[in-house]
Formats: sequence, structure tokens, C-alpha cells
Amino acid sequence: MDLKIFKKKKSFIKENYSTDPNIYWRFILCFIFICIFGVFFFGWYFFTKTNKEINVSIPNTNMPVEIISKDKIKEVLEYFSMKEKKSVEIINSFSSMIDPSL
Repeated sequence: MDLKIFKKKKSFIKENYSTDPNIYWRFILCFIFICIFGVFFFGWYFFTKTNKEINVSIPNTNMPVEIISKDKIKEVLEYFSMKEKKSVEIINSFSSMIDPSL
């Protein structure tokens, strides 16, 4: 006759000891989607904030402000046209220096 009073069942395997990697992947994916949504939201917010039209006008008058005069624009255009002419002259001129690599 066997007495099983003092015998314990030996079990070294713990149940549910391993972690489930799917849970961590779900956390990572949720975090990434929240970040992407946040980037789109703040991009749209800053775009609408900076896209507002700025009206420059003199206070107490209805006349618009002339930001740049026409004379200054003509002076700049003349300056760049002279630069263009000089560049064309330099390109078309014959160089007296001989290339030493030849």
C-alpha cells in the first residue's frame, strides 16, 4: 500500500511565463500612428497659421503702401543687364593665358 500523504507534485514549468511579442508590436504601431497623426495635424495647423495674408497699409488712410519704388526696380534691372553684357564679353573674349595641362 502506497501512502501519498507527503509526496508533492514536482512541476518546474511555470504557466504563462513567456511574453507575447504581439502586444509590444501593437503598442509600437499605435505609437507610430499617433506620431504620424500628430505630425500631420501640427503641419496643417502651422501651414494655416503662416498662410494668412498680411496686409500692409498706412494707419488712418485708405491708400495702399508702395513697398518698392519703380525707380529702384529700374536701377536694379539696369545693373543686372550691364552684368550680363560684361559676362557675355568675358565669355567671348580670347584668353591670352595658355592652359598648362595641354
